Amino acid sequence: MEVRSIAGDTALDVLYRYRQSDDDPLEKQLYQLNPHLVYLGPILPAGTVIQLPPIKLNKVNKLNNVIKVWD
Repeated sequence: MEVRSIAGDTALDVLYRYRQSDDDPLEKQLYQLNPHLVYLGPILPAGTVIQLPPIKLNKVNKLNNVIKVWD
């Protein structure tokens, strides 16, 4: 998925906005897909094109980890 930054965004802001996560493995994938981001500084220019890492569908379903108060 290709997106564009808005004024004041950092790379992690964009990542969190679209993937609701900015953990280290996802950040690493982001910079592998977009090596040009390293040269733009911490605050990205508005309209910077960013290729987002794909969503992994094999994550553990959070509903399996719910604690039941009543049986």
